[in-house]
Amino acid sequence: MLLGLSLEFDSDKVQVGELSFEGPTKSLIDDLGPLLGFRPYMGRTVSDDERVKELRITRGHFPGRTGVRIVIWPLDAGQHRRP
Repeated sequence: MLLGLSLEFDSDKVQVGELSFEGPTKSLIDDLGPLLGFRPYMGRTVSDDERVKELRITRGHFPGRTGVRIVIWPLDAGQHRRP
């Protein structure tokens, strides 16, 4: 099943454009295996992030706090909008 994923960071200072392994976005998605499922990759098990076909990242969701709201929704084949 294809998925949409929204990451709403509380702080408006989060470096959401930093998509490397050290950045908050990639490392968070890598930790979502219990929600996204897992897949084998080069002899190890990783988050099945290939299922995510729509990704929305925002910051400043709740300024003054440090956290992130995660929303996941199913996409029909060919659908790329949140219901």
